Amino acid sequence: AAEHLRFTAEPNSPARPEFVVVDIWLDDSLGLPCRIESTDKNGQKQIIELKNAKRDIILPKEIFNITKPQGFSETGKLPD
Repeated sequence: AAEHLRFTAEPNSPARPEFVVVDIWLDDSLGLPCRIESTDKNGQKQIIELKNAKRDIILPKEIFNITKPQGFSETGKLPD
């Protein structure tokens, strides 16, 4: 089973031009999102489904080594 949460951007929200509604479904057994659906001001939807999610797994550190793609410049690091 999944819990469904709905977030609606307020009229003066800075997020309003991008998103009107964001729906998030939480997998009750994992406590993690399993589906995210966003709707923009034109009614276009973006849907993300997370399948086979796992908690508390050990990931190799090297998967977090990021190389700058060609044609991009690094504009700075964000605080942790």
